[in-house]
Amino acid sequence: MINLLNYTHMKKLTIIAVFLIVSAAAFGQSKFKFGVTAGVDLYENAWGTTGYNAGFIGELTFNNNVYANATILYLNLFDSGGYSGFLKLPIHAGYKYPVANKVSIIGEIGPHLGFELEDFDNRFNGGFGLKLGVDISKRFRIHVGEDWTFVSGGHYSQTIFGLAVFF
Repeated sequence: MINLLNYTHMKKLTIIAVFLIVSAAAFGQSKFKFGVTAGVDLYENAWGTTGYNAGFIGELTFNNNVYANATILYLNLFDSGGYSGFLKLPIHAGYKYPVANKVSIIGEIGPHLGFELEDFDNRFNGGFGLKLGVDISKRFRIHVGEDWTFVSGGHYSQTIFGLAVFF
């Protein structure tokens, strides 16, 4: 049985997802938008940490409802020992369900890769995430998500409250 939580498999899944997004864009059947995103992170683990994230998001819409996005985030975690910095690359597939004029409920799922900036022994990690949220006027997205990250020696979960603004 394939262990999808293995770092090597997460890396391959991420490369395949990026390839699919780029391939779909090349056919011209999709719309691309770019934006900024930021949020608050709550970590459920032995550290009991909180933090923030900020970064850039690119989203490719295949039809009115199906999309894929890639985000590059800087995460800063606060705990009793100070702070830690991470770079994170989530790649999600999503669906938009229109509920009113210019308002849609969104759901996303996909893998992420992480790169710790301070701990050179445990530099890379990977995981899986889910998001639910609301798109307003195709420019604003408010979301809540849950990420499960697997590191050497264990795992942790992260609840994310965020806002994205598209240009």
